[in-house]
Amino acid sequence: MLSYLKIDNYALIEREELEFSPAFNVVTGESGAGKSILMGALEFLIGGRTDRGALRSGSDRCTVSGIFPCPRRPPRASAHCWTMRAFPSTPARGNSRCAG
Repeated sequence: MLSYLKIDNYALIEREELEFSPAFNVVTGESGAGKSILMGALEFLIGGRTDRGALRSGSDRCTVSGIFPCPRRPPRASAHCWTMRAFPSTPARGNSRCAG
């Protein structure tokens, strides 16, 4: 489960950091509040493709990072568990990249 999200220079978002509770989380807001932009950033984080249109105006790179921690007790089928940190970025020129 996603516990932390950081967005830099994605669409209209200059910089935003969000921490999610381990329980139920809800994203609400009026039309035009940025819910779809947030969902686009989440899609980019988990491997979705994006283009230079997602780059905030005047920026040369956008980055979305997140932390997916291990559950306290991993399932029996899994002997190992790691915290995943993904850092996809889109430069002003070239293709999307992901370092994790």
